[in-house]
Amino acid sequence: MYFDYHGVLDRRHFAGLLAVLADQAGQPLESLRTSLEPLANGYASGAIAPVEFWNTILKKYGAPAVAAGKKYILHVDPIQAMWELLNALHEKYSIGLFSDCPADKKDVIVHSYNLPDFFDQLIFSCDARQSKIDPNFYRRMLRDGMYRPEECLLIDDSHQAVGQAAALGFATHQFIDVVTLKSFLSANRIT
Repeated sequence: MYFDYHGVLDRRHFAGLLAVLADQAGQPLESLRTSLEPLANGYASGAIAPVEFWNTILKKYGAPAVAAGKKYILHVDPIQAMWELLNALHEKYSIGLFSDCPADKKDVIVHSYNLPDFFDQLIFSCDARQSKIDPNFYRRMLRDGMYRPEECLLIDDSHQAVGQAAALGFATHQFIDVVTLKSFLSANRIT
């Protein structure tokens, strides 16, 4: 089982970052999303260094936007019920973490949790040098042929990510909340 970090294990995610930046910049969210999406994908995949990302935000939207953006995204806000569920699932299943995650956020996550001891596989986009918009990102989860896609369950809050993985043959679940996920797991006899 693979769990996305942002939006599944933690309440903070890139949509929230964009909302914070739009609020600080006084711009409509959709126009900001359109202009920042390529930059955010580069930031997440490591193609754009964190300092370059934040300097671009500084130039476009000012210091208050950078301060608010960093305060939002460079912190953790775990969904406690999900971590409790992971603890229970880890007893029976191999558990992996995957995330569109820039290097500065990865540092925050790794220093906040004991991830290597808990997860069987960690896939961060900044290390893979690919974002979740790249189908090859999901192929990394197959551990060099050790798993077939249909043997893996991918849980993500992003419709696009779930669609990418499903197109490659992965079993998927689009995360809405813990209750819905538990119902899905129960209906599929995954406990």
